[in-house]
Amino acid sequence: MLSIGRAIGDAAGVMFTAGFTDSIPTSLSQPAATLPLSIFFQLSSPSPEVRDRAYTAALLLTLIVLVLSISGRLVSRYFSKNKI
Repeated sequence: MLSIGRAIGDAAGVMFTAGFTDSIPTSLSQPAATLPLSIFFQLSSPSPEVRDRAYTAALLLTLIVLVLSISGRLVSRYFSKNKI
């Protein structure tokens, strides 16, 4: 879990320097927007629909982190030597 958190934290600087694209990629080699960066850019939009999309993306990102955290705890509890 610590390594996943470290990788996400270290990737934050790369995300802001890598650029941002609004187009939907059709292959894996095309650029795509990361979730935190798209939230950042969509929140600065004057359109309420775009800001609503940003809040939805933020909720999705929060749920992804929650699922990763809970699954990590369950896996560590399953493989722990001291089962209570």
